Amino acid sequence: MSETAEPVSPAPSNMPNSRTISDLCEKFNVSRATYNHYHDYYHNSILPRIRINYLAHLVSSVEELIDEKLKSDRQKIDPNFISGDKAPKFFIILRPDPPPGKYAAVECFAKGAFIKYKPSKDFKRLRIFIAHELGHVLRHYKVIQSSNLIENHANLFAFIAIHAKDRFYKTKIKDLLYDDEGHILRTIEENCPPIDGYRQMKNS
Repeated sequence: MSETAEPVSPAPSNMPNSRTISDLCEKFNVSRATYNHYHDYYHNSILPRIRINYLAHLVSSVEELIDEKLKSDRQKIDPNFISGDKAPKFFIILRPDPPPGKYAAVECFAKGAFIKYKPSKDFKRLRIFIAHELGHVLRHYKVIQSSNLIENHANLFAFIAIHAKDRFYKTKIKDLLYDDEGHILRTIEENCPPIDGYRQMKNS
């Protein structure tokens, strides 16, 4: 490093380096205190929730599939049924409260399901248990094929779902990664103009 180069202060692992933070504050016209507020809120309030929303994309997709199935079944019975935005949507809620002696279990109701799981630091196993219960949910609402081999089918779904996730992380996730912090900042600058710039674009 040359003698005239600005030194970069070390930062915690979840923090950009000090030079990037300075660039953010300058380009977005915010104070360091504002940056710290957003950073701390994300890492202290949002990220912990993300970490316990296991298989969130899979859960959301299953919710949508079941909701569509239930509404389609309703329309077959009642051709005049119209599903609007105000109609209750099917939901799946994950709770760290399993029955005694079980790692996970599911309770299904008319418009929702509760997957109760035993908290664990072994996230790989926990994801397997939740995927297994999602298999039960799909079978219960007859979205996928059903038979007497209940547990085997749930295991099969768990394997297929986790294997697909595993392949995604190994082969596709690199397409979503940025080269460095500067690459993220440049992409935001190029595609998300500040409000003054946006107003100028609308009026031009």
